[in-house]
Amino acid sequence: MSRWKKIKGKKVYSGFFGVVYEDEVINPFGKKHIYGYIVGPEYTPVVGYHEGKFLIVRQYRYTQQRFTWEFVSGALEKGLTPLKNAKKELLEESGYSADKWTKLAKLRGGNGFGTVFLAQSMKKVADPVPEVGGEIPEPKFVSRAELEKMIKSAKFDKFSHIASFYLAKDHLKL
Repeated sequence: MSRWKKIKGKKVYSGFFGVVYEDEVINPFGKKHIYGYIVGPEYTPVVGYHEGKFLIVRQYRYTQQRFTWEFVSGALEKGLTPLKNAKKELLEESGYSADKWTKLAKLRGGNGFGTVFLAQSMKKVADPVPEVGGEIPEPKFVSRAELEKMIKSAKFDKFSHIASFYLAKDHLKL
């Protein structure tokens, strides 16, 4: 089977959360059509682990029109390394800092990729910073069993964060 052939392409939109492209292509079967796709920014999921519990945050997700439970995470800001970005996000979204950091993996998602970090030896140093919409993230610590139950019941359902949990669980030998 032959490969896809791009005839021409254009950038439709560019913003903080990604770039939307629209390409005119010929697929492997010879059919010409328009292929739209998003290239997201690099992001930094942070699995916070302290005194046998995982740190999760409740945040409002506009595109889903609902509150979600997930790990701290944020798009990589220009000029920051993934680790510096992860530290910034942990502080902003939870008010915690960590003394021990471990890079667990680099994961590819549907439209971007993320560098996953494990944060340990945590301490509360501030209050969470309000999000763009004004809501304040709500951090809480949950046990491994509680988090696994939340995953099974789709209360913690962001696929990259579920993968991050299992990477951390393996690293911590839980």
